[in-house]
Amino acid sequence: MVTRKPIVLISGASSELPPGDLVPGIDTTAQASGNAALVAAANALASGNLGIANAAVAQASGNAALVVGASALASGNLGIANAATAQASGNAALVVGTDALASGNAALTNAATALASGNAALVVGASALSSGTAALASGNAALLAAQIALASGNLGIANAATAQNAANAADLTATIALASGNAALAVAANKYDKTGGPISGPAFTQSQTFGVPSGTILGSGVITLNFGARDNFEVVLTAATSTLATPTNASGGQCGAIVVRQDSAGTRLLTYSGAWSFVSNTPPILTTAASGLDMFGYYVVNPSRINVISNLNFSSGTVS
Repeated sequence: MVTRKPIVLISGASSELPPGDLVPGIDTTAQASGNAALVAAANALASGNLGIANAAVAQASGNAALVVGASALASGNLGIANAATAQASGNAALVVGTDALASGNAALTNAATALASGNAALVVGASALSSGTAALASGNAALLAAQIALASGNLGIANAATAQNAANAADLTATIALASGNAALAVAANKYDKTGGPISGPAFTQSQTFGVPSGTILGSGVITLNFGARDNFEVVLTAATSTLATPTNASGGQCGAIVVRQDSAGTRLLTYSGAWSFVSNTPPILTTAASGLDMFGYYVVNPSRINVISNLNFSSGTVS
């Protein structure tokens, strides 16, 4: 015979009673057990309802988290994209940084060289400054000297201007004198041949001398007169007998006078030789008294012939 298990209805569903369970009204033990089960089931239901409520909250929270997560996912994706860009930019920056580092290192080397060069330049500059100061002092002295020279030069220019004015005036005067002299020469050229030829036309003089005796010629022995020195002569006879020789440097047309004086002793005689020519070829007999005076007038025909006219026995002191 087949043993059948009791069928129970739980929560509207029929199910075989698990082994050990009791059917209410049939087995009190089973009822008590069922009650306990019901209590446990009620507790479980309550717990399950709470769990459902918690699950709903959790579900709502989870849904919110999903929304936030979705946003975070979207934001994360954007962040990833930005991060990729930033990484690319960072990589580029690293490359630029490397170049900058290399450039900076080179700049540091150059700066060190420049610093050393600059220090040297400062030393040279200090020397140049010292030299420049000396040059400035020298330049100031030169400027002072130049100012003095300029003042002196300006004075010199002023003096030169004055001298030039005086010279210009002198030049003007000389020009006038030259013009006057040229005019005079032109007139004289019409009157006198400067080579010694005759004067054409009349010549007038207000006063004229042919030369006065220049000192006394003491006649002793042979007396030779120099007609190139003068025209008029005075001869004092001091010897017993003297000779009047042909004069030197006589020129044709020359004329003049010769005074012959006896010394204090008197009785002196004079003879003639050469070019002297007298009237009737007869020489005059001179006065022999002490201090007696005679005078000859002469005309030179040529150096070899001199015509003489005698005037004798002048009183003492009449002629000279």
